Amino acid sequence: MFNRFIFSLFILVFTSCTEPYFPFIQSVEEEDDYSPIIFILQDNLPIDANGYYHLTLNRNTWQTLHRLDGYLLRNGQGMNVTKMGWGGSHYWMYGDFSCYVKNIGNQMFTDCNEYDENMLVPICNGSSYSREDGSVSTMIAPVLIMLNDTITIETGWYDDWYGIEGRGEPIKIVLD
Repeated sequence: MFNRFIFSLFILVFTSCTEPYFPFIQSVEEEDDYSPIIFILQDNLPIDANGYYHLTLNRNTWQTLHRLDGYLLRNGQGMNVTKMGWGGSHYWMYGDFSCYVKNIGNQMFTDCNEYDENMLVPICNGSSYSREDGSVSTMIAPVLIMLNDTITIETGWYDDWYGIEGRGEPIKIVLD
């Protein structure tokens, strides 16, 4: 009974104070104006004079794996735990190694006689989260039948702090 009385008195005293008990808890003031998040692609592929990257496909396997890396930054500082979306323009058809599908301007193009949308496999992993230094990465895996085509990788992220979406410049990769 005595312990309950002490606890009640403790709560009453600390909740009725006009000055906050924890003076070190303060609201965070914005130091500067709004700065958007930017995405910087790490150049780990050769680039030509037109700004197109080049990826040499492995001729000994059906699928070539390649990691794309970059950074999400605000005011030059890495954004930690920010969700990054990645989207590729090309898909291959599960179970059919002779054709592929590409999405250009929300229109599907293919050299296949028929294809089942439920069997399409994207060449790009769809999302990742940034690390403490702002680094992000995803894997792309184009297939050999896409040789001499150009794929486009789109990037986007959501800024939780300001509640807005951001998009990067499309990444064009020629498959050599």
